Amino acid sequence: MYWLPLIQCRRREPPLPQVHRSYLRVRDGRMTVRVVMGYLVSKLGLEDNSQLEITCRGHNLLPVMTLRHVRDTIWRPPPAEDAEILRVPGSPSTNQVMTLHYGRR
Repeated sequence: MYWLPLIQCRRREPPLPQVHRSYLRVRDGRMTVRVVMGYLVSKLGLEDNSQLEITCRGHNLLPVMTLRHVRDTIWRPPPAEDAEILRVPGSPSTNQVMTLHYGRR
């Protein structure tokens, strides 16, 4: 199961509003970015997902990507950073939460 924070990106004007419930619970890593886009389109009252861009760590995500693929290839920290997290057990880290940013295309 994944908990995905969805955070608005203010790079393009006018910025989209922050969705009320900024965390999305995902039970299956095979879910695609297109499904997340559909959720945001519905919550933000947009016409379709062509107006929306979703990124993770600065990488634009394609609608056909699975969340598992995003986690394993884009979000996952490099081994050195991962080892650093493990050296300090119990410390909070934003590197352990896969945050997705959304904004206007």
